[in-house]
Amino acid sequence: MVDDSNATRSWLTNVYEAGLLVHCICAIVRLGVPDLLAKKSMGLSDLAASADACEEPLWRVLRFLAAHGLVTLHGDSQIELSEKGRLLCKEYPGSMWAAFAAVGAVDTAHALVYTLRTGNAAAEQALGASFWSYLAAHPREQELFDANMRRQARALVWPYIAELDWPAGGTIADIGGGVGTLLAAVLEKIPNAQGVLVEQPQVIAQARTFLTDMRLIDRCDLRHGDLFTAPPRADIYLLSFVLHDWPDGDARRILSAIRQGAAPSSRLRIFERLIANGDFSRRTPMFDIGMLLLTNGRERTAGEMEGLLEDVGWEIEGISSSHDPIKMIQARPRGLDDDKAG
Repeated sequence: MVDDSNATRSWLTNVYEAGLLVHCICAIVRLGVPDLLAKKSMGLSDLAASADACEEPLWRVLRFLAAHGLVTLHGDSQIELSEKGRLLCKEYPGSMWAAFAAVGAVDTAHALVYTLRTGNAAAEQALGASFWSYLAAHPREQELFDANMRRQARALVWPYIAELDWPAGGTIADIGGGVGTLLAAVLEKIPNAQGVLVEQPQVIAQARTFLTDMRLIDRCDLRHGDLFTAPPRADIYLLSFVLHDWPDGDARRILSAIRQGAAPSSRLRIFERLIANGDFSRRTPMFDIGMLLLTNGRERTAGEMEGLLEDVGWEIEGISSSHDPIKMIQARPRGLDDDKAG
């Protein structure tokens, strides 16, 4: 038998190193270091002063990041941002800035034992409140979270907007749609449609600014509300990365609330990652752990998603996989006869 213990130890060391690396990246992003270095290299003293950081620990972190190609060190104190590191700048095309700047799974992972022992989200222990309550009480963190959701919507959901069939007009309701990034893309695709955005008050304020800047505010009805109250009637309802934030019981309540407001002709379009049965090589199980840590939500299989929908009166019409890893699940209200039979 071949002894591969040395290879395994090396792999585990790399895993441990990756854990430290992600925290170091989060730290320098939150200090604004990549943006400070975006235009020119800087000396350590100037960089530390501009980032409000201590020179010696900052240098040690940058030395570690240099080993991973994010910065280049010249001599004993000159720092230059690499091309790879530019993806951490706020305004860089395709930037990953928001993913590292926003409070997320990385900040709560140390409390995973709490989740495993209690079944509750680690955020409760790590942040001292539920994730949603924490965001509501920290406007800056809410803003960063919304920025990350906008990045995610543009990168992962927008490709579906161009290819899907949309009605010539009518009403499109985005439930829990953040500042309206996805809704804006749909309204630009359908000039004669009206939009409804249902969100929490602190998010609606940002949405008003965003949709005004997009010159779409006159076509949008911004509603303060939660996910568990029936929304206004619409031709198409959108749920983009919402259900995975919630455990099954709450996910059913969300779907049931939309079902209550829906007309027989309404359609529900859900954008989510789906876990493929028996396939653990993809990243979706990683995101599933993120949901476990932050909200006690979960990524689901197609069968689990179908079960949730059927439980509260929806029937899946189809699942599109044309832009993996994101799926578009379309559902219609089950007819009255079906409801009675169920």
